[in-house]
Amino acid sequence: MLCEQMEDIEVVKAYVDPELFINEIENLDFDFCILDIEMPKINGLQIANLLKEKPFIFSTAYKEYAVDAFDLDATDYIQKPIKKERLQQAVDKVKKRLQNNFSTPNNFYN
Repeated sequence: MLCEQMEDIEVVKAYVDPELFINEIENLDFDFCILDIEMPKINGLQIANLLKEKPFIFSTAYKEYAVDAFDLDATDYIQKPIKKERLQQAVDKVKKRLQNNFSTPNNFYN
């Protein structure tokens, strides 16, 4: 709901079932993902491994997963309850990361 209140974000789709997201991920066009960590059957850390080059933000009530999240190269880690200002800060980090990825050449020459 907070994402829908932010002008610079278009929510492509929201899921309550992580397995459904996994089944549809290849057919979705999105720039980044916001993941919870504790979910039924599969956790957000496992899903983050499937996102390939897509940036992701974790939103969770659990602080003990922060190290694992950043080991997976999470753009940010927001603890619940989420405040709109904090979410905006995380989204701004994603925007910077996406801009840097587009402005950095894929090939490097010595």
